[in-house]
Amino acid sequence: MDIPIERGSTARFDVPLSRAPAIWLLTGVIAVAAGFALALAWLLASTALAVETDPPDASVFVNDQLVARAAAFHYGWGPLTWNLRVEAPGYQPWTGTAQLQPGGTTRILAQLAPMPGRLDLDSSPAGATVRLDDQDAGVTPLVVEDLAPGWHRLTVMTAEHERWDGQTEIAAGRTTSERITLTALPTRLAVVSAGGSATVWIDDQARGYSPLEVTLDPGEHLVRVEADGYRVWERRLALRPAESRVVDLALQQPWPDPAKEPFEIFAVMIENQEQARPQTGLDQASIVYEALAEGGITRFLALYAGHEPEVVGPVRSARHYYVNWAQEYNAPIIHVGASPLGYEALQSLHAASLDEIRGDPGFWRSPARLAPHNLFANLTNIKSTLEQRRAVNSGSFGGLQFKRAATRLDGHPATHATIKFGSWAYVAEWIYDPYWNEYTRWMDGSPHTDALSGEQLRATNVLIQTVESWPIPYDREGRLDFAQVGKGRVIALLDGIAVDGTWSKASLTAPTEYRDAKGAPLRLNAGPAWIVIVPPEGSVSLTDD
Repeated sequence: MDIPIERGSTARFDVPLSRAPAIWLLTGVIAVAAGFALALAWLLASTALAVETDPPDASVFVNDQLVARAAAFHYGWGPLTWNLRVEAPGYQPWTGTAQLQPGGTTRILAQLAPMPGRLDLDSSPAGATVRLDDQDAGVTPLVVEDLAPGWHRLTVMTAEHERWDGQTEIAAGRTTSERITLTALPTRLAVVSAGGSATVWIDDQARGYSPLEVTLDPGEHLVRVEADGYRVWERRLALRPAESRVVDLALQQPWPDPAKEPFEIFAVMIENQEQARPQTGLDQASIVYEALAEGGITRFLALYAGHEPEVVGPVRSARHYYVNWAQEYNAPIIHVGASPLGYEALQSLHAASLDEIRGDPGFWRSPARLAPHNLFANLTNIKSTLEQRRAVNSGSFGGLQFKRAATRLDGHPATHATIKFGSWAYVAEWIYDPYWNEYTRWMDGSPHTDALSGEQLRATNVLIQTVESWPIPYDREGRLDFAQVGKGRVIALLDGIAVDGTWSKASLTAPTEYRDAKGAPLRLNAGPAWIVIVPPEGSVSLTDD
């Protein structure tokens, strides 16, 4: 259709348009968007994360979620950055971040560092020296921290045991426990006896004649030495591993046996004040009584059976209860003076005695000490005087009975006895010496020694006897009396044990009998015995140190 338009004029008209081209345009846009979405979805769906671990059995956490163990593959539509954590027992945790590449597989290798291990080491015996990888590590029991996992060289040793060499495996992040038992080195024992050859028995087997040297296993051994005409020497010896011990002994005259032949015994009153210490001759006594006199200090009644030391002392005055005890053994008593009751007891019992105050011979005073702590006696001269007066009778061991050293009694371990005699500060102690199977004596914390030999006083047996005591009425010196007739408690120390029992005495002239808790006779080891008389207000402390 032609429409004429004049020059210089304006024409306006409306043309209706069709909607089809717009629809086509929208359709194209949608198609492009859909294609892009499909492409993006394909890319995301094709994105993968692969985690490999060393060790291979580790746990893998992706964004704090456990997804797998060992190798792990993860696909997803989420973000392309992932937080990773890998854990395994015995290893330090591994952490990291993974940047995923669209349309590809991102591979991560997580290598975990092993955690250090721990060694808990003990040995029998304890106190052994330890070397770890040829380096000093300490002594057992021992804990070693921060050890690298794997095998380590280990050495455990003591001077008394065979050296142990081996290896121990330390697990990562764990405690390895080792218990090593060491083998004790053998011990050597040499037995030498003065005066000629003697038969040596060890654990009831004859091993030869002295001088003798043998190799033994560590531990307790019963050693017995016998020779004709001499007293049997018998001890239970505790031998340590790798120890070399020499037993150099002098066999003594036969131990008196009243059932076989008579013997002579003498009783000497010996002082125990500080000015009198150290005394002389107590180390050679067969039996020693210790009891309070007055003033809180004890005094000794030392009995010598079958031999007479040249020097004993300082000699002091007698008390009546010492006289009574001496009569249990039919022993003449050597003293310087006596209390009034002491003289009464000597007279009423018709007890043989030598008294320096009466001018009896056999005594002498030492210029090295002040009186009255300087009076000593020569028992050889004392014996001669008593024999001239026909005052020496056949002795006895009273109510004491003896056993073979091999026989063991029922008791509880007690290697340290502390004895107090009441409110006084005076303290006596007995400490067990397994080396000789004897007890060493201590006074006020110091060894109680002999002035002549310098040796510490010892006893094979210690009887701790509880006896009622009280001050004598109207006695200006504060002297004491003891209930010697009756019965009470006794504790016997021997062989490193304490045996509970009872003592009983029917009359002043009867022997004191000792029985165990079952009522059987309490038999002691043949050897020196100390009888310690403790009042009820005193105390006895027993420990197994």
